[in-house]
Amino acid sequence: MIFRILGPVTIEPGDAARQAGAIKQRTVLAALVADAGRLVTVETLIDRVWGEAPPTSVRSSLYAYVTRLRALLAGIEDVSLVRSPGGYTLHVPPGQIDAGHARALAERAARAGDEERAELLGEALSLWRGVALTGITGEWAERYRQNLEQQRIAIAADWAESALRLGRSGEVIATLTPLLVEHPLAERLIGQHLRALHHSGRHAEALAAYAAASERIRDKLGVDPSPWLREVHAGLLRQDTAPRGGPPPGRLSQLPPDITDFTGASAGLARVLAAAEGAQRPGTALPIVFISGRSGVGKSTLAVRAAHLLQERYPDGQLHIALRGAQARPVTPAEALDRLLRLLRVEGHDESLPLDDKIELYRLALASRRVLVVLDDAADTAQIRPLLPGSATCAVLVTSRRRPDGLPGATVVELAEMTEPESLDLLRAIVGPERVAAEPDAARTLVAQCDRLPLAIRVVGARLQRKPHWSLARLVHRLDDERRRLDELSIGDLGVRAGISASCAEVGAPALRAFCLLGYFDPPDFDLLIAASLLDLGPEATEEIVEELIDARLVEPLPTGDGRTRYRMHDLVRLYAKERAAATMPEPDLHAAVTRALEKMLALCEGLTQQLPIALPRLGHTAPAPPCDDAAHWFPTAESALIVAVERAAELGLDTLACALADTLIFTSFGGSNRFAGWSRTHTAALAAARAKGNRRAEAVVECGLGQLAYNGDDFDEAERHFRAALRLFRAEADERGIAVALNGLGTVHREVGEHHTALPLMQQALAALTALGDEEGLAHALYGIGFSNRELGHDSQAVTSLRDALTRYRALGHRRGEALALRGIGLVHRARGELDDAEHLCSQAHRIILDTGDEVLTNYTSQALAKVWIRQNRLAEAEPPLRAVVASTARFHDRVGTGLGLRTLGELNLAARRPHEALSWLGRALETWDELRHLLWRGRTLRDVGAAHALLGDHTRAERAWREAADLFARFPTRDAAELPTWRTHWLNPPPHKP
Repeated sequence: MIFRILGPVTIEPGDAARQAGAIKQRTVLAALVADAGRLVTVETLIDRVWGEAPPTSVRSSLYAYVTRLRALLAGIEDVSLVRSPGGYTLHVPPGQIDAGHARALAERAARAGDEERAELLGEALSLWRGVALTGITGEWAERYRQNLEQQRIAIAADWAESALRLGRSGEVIATLTPLLVEHPLAERLIGQHLRALHHSGRHAEALAAYAAASERIRDKLGVDPSPWLREVHAGLLRQDTAPRGGPPPGRLSQLPPDITDFTGASAGLARVLAAAEGAQRPGTALPIVFISGRSGVGKSTLAVRAAHLLQERYPDGQLHIALRGAQARPVTPAEALDRLLRLLRVEGHDESLPLDDKIELYRLALASRRVLVVLDDAADTAQIRPLLPGSATCAVLVTSRRRPDGLPGATVVELAEMTEPESLDLLRAIVGPERVAAEPDAARTLVAQCDRLPLAIRVVGARLQRKPHWSLARLVHRLDDERRRLDELSIGDLGVRAGISASCAEVGAPALRAFCLLGYFDPPDFDLLIAASLLDLGPEATEEIVEELIDARLVEPLPTGDGRTRYRMHDLVRLYAKERAAATMPEPDLHAAVTRALEKMLALCEGLTQQLPIALPRLGHTAPAPPCDDAAHWFPTAESALIVAVERAAELGLDTLACALADTLIFTSFGGSNRFAGWSRTHTAALAAARAKGNRRAEAVVECGLGQLAYNGDDFDEAERHFRAALRLFRAEADERGIAVALNGLGTVHREVGEHHTALPLMQQALAALTALGDEEGLAHALYGIGFSNRELGHDSQAVTSLRDALTRYRALGHRRGEALALRGIGLVHRARGELDDAEHLCSQAHRIILDTGDEVLTNYTSQALAKVWIRQNRLAEAEPPLRAVVASTARFHDRVGTGLGLRTLGELNLAARRPHEALSWLGRALETWDELRHLLWRGRTLRDVGAAHALLGDHTRAERAWREAADLFARFPTRDAAELPTWRTHWLNPPPHKP
C-alpha cells in the first residue's frame, strides 16, 4: 500500500515509510490522493489546503510543496505527479491507496457469502489506523474525513451483520465498542452491538444500552431512534433480534429521468452548473439557482438536466419535488416538507408538527451532507424559503414562472424562448434532420407557430414521429386552423395551450377521452388501477392509452422508489385537460367517471381496513375489492391522492362517496397511527359535502369520525361536541345503531376524563341498543368501556364480568386489538388487587398480541401496563427501558394521555427505588401534561405520588399540601382513589425498608 490516509497521511512504497513533510505539504498530498487519477485544478488545491483566506504568495507555496512531493515520489514504480493545463494529476496503480482499497473490498464483499464477506470487510476495517487524515485541519479536510468515517461505519456495520450470522458475537462486541465511543450516534453500529450483547447472553445489558442510546439520540439530535433501531429493540423484547427491515439506504436519488434530445439553453445550463458547483468552495453560502421564465419555456427540463450532471458533485442524494405553483392550490411548505422528510426517512417527523419544527428537522437531516434539492414550479419565495437547507454543502435549483422576490444571494437564470436555430435543432432531434432539411421553410414556420417554446415543439414533434408519412407543411396547415388564438402567443400561456391542443388533436379518441377524464378528476398523481376504473377499461387497454399519452408528453411517469410506477400530468397540461373536459364532455359522464374511480378507491381501501378498538358507524357501502397482491404496496404511494380524491368528490357534490371514503380511511390508515392531518382534511371536506346535500346520516357519521379524531388527539371537549352533534342527527334519522354508537362515543369521552357516573349510563344505553341489533363488535366495544369504568370505580367483580364478556366476543370476531385491550383491562384489575402474578400473565399476553399486530400506538399502553406490574414486583431495572420508550413513542404519535401515563409511571418507578428527587422530576412533567389536557383525575393521582416523594424527603408540609389537593380532586370523581388515599398517606409517612 503506497498511500495511506486512513490515519496519518504517509507514503509507504514498500521498502520504508517516507515522511510526507509538514502539515500543509501533507494536505496537498491528501488533496491529490482524494482525486487520484483525475485532474485537480490549482484553484481546487488552494481551496482545499488554504481555505477562504489564502496568503498572497499561495501559488508559490503550492508549487514548492508540489516540487517536494515529486522528489518524495521519485523512484516509486508507476507513481507520478503530472502537471496538466490548469492543475495536477496524481497517477497511482490500482489498489495502492488505502481508502480506495477499502471501498473495493467492500464492493467485493457485497457479492460474497457470509464467510468471505466477513473476511473481506474485516480486512477493509483493518486499513484504518485511527482517525483519517490525522493532524490535517481545514474545512475540506474535515468534510472529507467525515465521508471516510461514514464509510468506516458502513463497513463495520456490514461486517458485524455477517459476523453475527456466523456466531462471532464476542468479536462484534470487541470491535464495535471502541467505534461507538467515537461514533455514539451511529444507529447501525448501536443496533449490531445490541444484538451482539443479546447473543452473548447479556440481555439486560443490551436493554440498558438501548435505553442509553435512545436517550443520547434524543438529547443530541432531537429525534427518536430510527424505525430499524426500534425494531431491533422490539426484537430484544421478543427475544428475537433479527430486525424486520434493513437500515435506511445511504443515498437517495429521486430525479425524474433526463432526456436524450436536450437542445438549446446552453448558456443557461452553463450558468446553472457554475453557480451550483459553488457549493464545493468551503465557507460559501448555500448556492441557490433560480430558473425563471414563462410557462413551457423548458425550465423543468433544464433543471433536471443540470441535476443529472451534478450528481457526482452531490453524491449524498438528489431530491426533487413538484410544488404545483401553477395550480389553484400550490403545495404548501408544510406539505412539501412532509414529503421531503419522508423521503429522507427522518425520525421525529410527524405531519402535525409546527412548520418551524419541520424546517429544523429538514435542515438537521441535510447538515454537512452534499445533497442537491430541486424545487420545481415554485409559486413564490414564501413557498421556497422553508425548503432551503441550512448547509453550504448543499445546493438548490428552483424553477418558477416568477422572478425571485426577496431571495438574497440567488443566482437568477432567466430562460427566454429558444432562438430559431435552437428551435430547429430541437425539431431535428425529434423528427430527424432529413425531414427538416427537406422542408426548411415549413420547419421555420412550424417552430414560429409553437412560439419557439420547447413544450409546444415537443408536442408537434411527437405527432410527426407517430405520422412518418406526414409532411411538415401538412402539420403547419393544421396549426393554421388555430390561429384565432395566436394573438396571445407573445405573452402568457397561450402558446403552451395551443401546443397541447394540437397534440390532443392527434391522439386517438379513447386517449383524448382519458386525457379529459384524468384532468377532470384532477389527482396529484395516479396509477393504472384507478385510471382503469375512471376510464371503465381493462388494465391492458388502460396501459396502452396511458402510454399513448406519455408518447405525446401529455402524461409523465413518476418513479416511486419501489419498482412501481405512478403517473402525473404536468401542471399546465392538467389545467388544460380539466378545462377541455368541462367544455366538451357532458357533466353526467364526467361525474360517472369520477364515481367509478372513487368507488374503486373505496373498494381497495375497504380491503385494507383494520379492526380498531373504536366504535364508529361505517358508511363504506362498497364491497372490498378482490384480494390484490399489490394493494398493500399501492396504499402508501396512493395516500395523498386518496386525500385529494375526498376533497375533489366533495367539490363535485358527490357527498356519499366523499363521506364513505373519508370514513374508510380511518380504518385503513388514520385511526391506527394517529395520522391527524389527513384525517382532518378528509373529514372537513366530507362534512361540508354532506351538509350541502342535506345528507344527515352521512353528516352524522362524519361527525362521529371527527369526534374520534378529537378523542385520539386528546381534545375531549371537542370530541364531546362532535359526538353530541352526531347523536342529534342520528336521532333525527331514527338510526338506532348510529344512536348507540354516538352514545358509546360520548360515554368513552366521559370515561376518559374520569366522569364514570356520567359515562356508565351512556354506555349501558348503547349496550342495550346494540344487543337488540345483534351488533357483536359494537357490543364488545361497549362492554369494554363498561368494564373500564367499573374498574376505575372499584367495582372489580362487575369490571371483570364485563371485560371477560368483551374478551369472548373479541376473540369470536378475531379482533386482536380488542382482545389485547380486554386482557390488559382484566390484568389491571388484578394489579389493583395486588394479584401481581395474574396481572403479569395477562398484561404480558396482551403485550405480545399487540406487538404481533404492529400497532405502535397501542404497544405503548400494553408496555406501560406491564412495566407498572414489574414496578410492583420490584423489577425496576426491567421496567425503566420500556417506560422511557413509551414516553418517546407517545410523543411521536402526539398521544398526550399516553405521554402523561408514561411520565407518571417513571415517577412511580423512582419512588419505588427511593429516588425522590428523580421522581419529582418525572412527576412534574406529568403534571404539566395533565394541566395542558385539563385532566383533573390524573392530576390528582400524580399529586398523590408527589406527596409521597416529598414525604421521602422529609418535607411533610409539602407532602400534606399535595395530598390535600389530591383529596379535593378525588372528591369530584367517585373513583377508587379517594378510598385508597389514607392508606397511601400512612404508607409513605412510614415507608417500609427499601428492597434493592
